[in-house]
Amino acid sequence: MESLSSRLKSFNKAKSSKSTKSHSLGWPHPTSFAANPNTLADAGFYFNPSADDPDNVTCFMCEKELGGWEADDNPFDIHVQKCPKCPWALARCSLEHDLDSKGK
Repeated sequence: MESLSSRLKSFNKAKSSKSTKSHSLGWPHPTSFAANPNTLADAGFYFNPSADDPDNVTCFMCEKELGGWEADDNPFDIHVQKCPKCPWALARCSLEHDLDSKGK
């Protein structure tokens, strides 16, 4: 899950659960959410859902699991807030505040 493409692919995989037969647990929120597969993968997360937590993601570096995403949740900010010692959160996610409106 170290590569962005691997993390993005995780949002499209079929998952299985012991309580249900094997089925797809796709990303349950619309792409209009700030936390969507692209932003979550860029913030270091891969999709790791369960029947009880359908929008659970896990950081590939610090292994912090987060779920319960709401429409305006910024994955970069949340990662820094919830995992202040995570190297990815420090090196990548905290940079979001250093970018100008053109992303530079």
